[in-house]
Amino acid sequence: MALQFVFLTPHLILMIQRIQSLFLAFVGVLFVLLLFIPVLAYTVGKTTETFSLSLLDLPIALAGQLLLVLIAVFAIIRFKNRSQQILICRIGLLLAVFFTAALIAVPSAFTSLAPNQTAAPAIGAWLTILNIVCFFLAAYFIRKDENLVRSADRLR
Repeated sequence: MALQFVFLTPHLILMIQRIQSLFLAFVGVLFVLLLFIPVLAYTVGKTTETFSLSLLDLPIALAGQLLLVLIAVFAIIRFKNRSQQILICRIGLLLAVFFTAALIAVPSAFTSLAPNQTAAPAIGAWLTILNIVCFFLAAYFIRKDENLVRSADRLR
């Protein structure tokens, strides 16, 4: 008899094989990457000296990204109720759009800068667009599964 961990039930293994679960899991992978990739860069005065900030240096951005990961995990857990899963993905999509737009358009809102400092989005801020894509694709494939189940029910 093989050992079976609490988290590795057959239902969990089945739901991870669905493509939308992979997109939602990628949101978590992206979060880990953004912990090490610079999200914002700021310069002091007119010098060429630039400092990079990751999510660990920006508590508001860290909280926003962590919220997106929690929403993605919650959507994965709700795999038995596809309509709720679509709603959760849409909420995650809206929050990801808001968070990404704020990070790219108003980067100085995430830091406390001196008057002679300017902030600009770095490569990590542009990578947060992948959260939007992942939530959109997850919702698309969940909707596709829902339509497939409904069409199979009509045939019975």
